Amino acid sequence: MTRRPTSRKLMIMDPCVLIDFIKTDRSVLELVVKHVGPLYVTSPVVEEVKEIDDEDELVALGLIIVEPEIKDA
Repeated sequence: MTRRPTSRKLMIMDPCVLIDFIKTDRSVLELVVKHVGPLYVTSPVVEEVKEIDDEDELVALGLIIVEPEIKDA
């Protein structure tokens, strides 16, 4: 049996993906964080999501919001 690495870093790179999860079932995001690993999203992606009031909603679901560095842009 092949073992999965214990540490995974998942990142949502597209606001459409985050919007889809928010509109359908937010608890899926919590399950990903709990069973797969940390889920990161950049602040510019968060800013494009009109379906949330503020970043705290995503943090409550377990998402980690990061500020991209200039070199990443």
